[in-house]
Amino acid sequence: MGRPVTLRLKPAGPDEGVVFVRTDLEGQPSVRLAPENISIEIPHSTCLKEGKARVVGVEHLVSALVGLGVDNVRAEIDSEELPICDGSALPFVQAIKNAGIKELGRPKKEIALDRPIYLSNGERQLIALPSDSFEVTFVFDHPKLPQQVAAFKITPEVFEKEIAPARTFCLESEAEELKSQGFGSGGSEENVVLIADGTGEPKVELRFPDEFVRHKILDLVGDIGLLGYRLKAHVVAIRSGHEFNVEFVKKLAFERGKLPKPIEAAQIYQVLPHRFPFMMVDRVLAIEPEKRIVALKNVTFNEEFFQGHFPDHPVMPAVLQVEALAQAGGYLMMHGAGKGAIGYFAAIDNAKFRRPVLPGDQLILEVEVVRLRGRFGKLRGVAWVDGEVAAEAEFTITLASEGDDRNG
Repeated sequence: MGRPVTLRLKPAGPDEGVVFVRTDLEGQPSVRLAPENISIEIPHSTCLKEGKARVVGVEHLVSALVGLGVDNVRAEIDSEELPICDGSALPFVQAIKNAGIKELGRPKKEIALDRPIYLSNGERQLIALPSDSFEVTFVFDHPKLPQQVAAFKITPEVFEKEIAPARTFCLESEAEELKSQGFGSGGSEENVVLIADGTGEPKVELRFPDEFVRHKILDLVGDIGLLGYRLKAHVVAIRSGHEFNVEFVKKLAFERGKLPKPIEAAQIYQVLPHRFPFMMVDRVLAIEPEKRIVALKNVTFNEEFFQGHFPDHPVMPAVLQVEALAQAGGYLMMHGAGKGAIGYFAAIDNAKFRRPVLPGDQLILEVEVVRLRGRFGKLRGVAWVDGEVAAEAEFTITLASEGDDRNG
């Protein structure tokens, strides 16, 4: 963000885990390092959100904590975005080592695999294989940069020497695009390795000949740290990035029983009154009653609205994207409200549409409660596709009983 930020790392007791505390907000709300608190609100960055507390760009610090084997820490920060430092994890490693690491005499919280866990999406691949230690093999394959491959067993010594110094990198055009979207305004050649679009050459001297793939490993280690547990596995990654890493972490967490089971369509039908072709919620991924919901809508070519809405260039109608957000918000309000409760639109404000939604897209619907007052709820929703905002809006939903004469 280009603003000064103060980060203080303080000791925490056994099994407290990693907790970020927003000292700049009233009441100093906190957010735990846990898979259920992962947010995808900011592109090309790993974020955590819990209640009123949000922290952005946690991956380099978390990578340093995982790499050094630190399991319990209280991180106090007076801004929502962590300091970028020199674009690597080395400053965090040095600060942690200078402060000293204390053994707490308790066993580490670990996840060991009894079978491979695999995630694939086109050319992106991630697989975790059972192992007695944490190892990473990464294949970095970028259309404008040379392919790089590296493999490391993640120990404190290896992490500090071989991985922590590797810096963030991006093409000059990507940096300009991020800044135009309001992100990365503090980025410069002091903390990002900028690469010329035409030649693929870095504009500064590299710390390693294969610094790019080493930084991808650094990011992956930090993202896997979102599990909140030490992973005993050999992770093999091909062309992976933050959004895909996070999806993999959630799959790992679910497979190992660290995340609640998603709410499927049959259960959703018991709460929402909508049915095909107007049901816009296929699955609820996470829900905090009266606070927040994350749901998804699979947009298929068979959707009936594609037959008449630009049939030669099918695009999901913008109003239906808002409807999908409202249905997710309605489920959030109606969940636990009792049989016969129905949510109706009362108002829509500040609706914006950022990119088209096409057949084959998966719409991630994040809705949070702004205010609840009796039967009325003010909510804010954001619909995402591949880590990019597709639509956002604020809306008010009122709960009524079946048979009430209201417009839906």
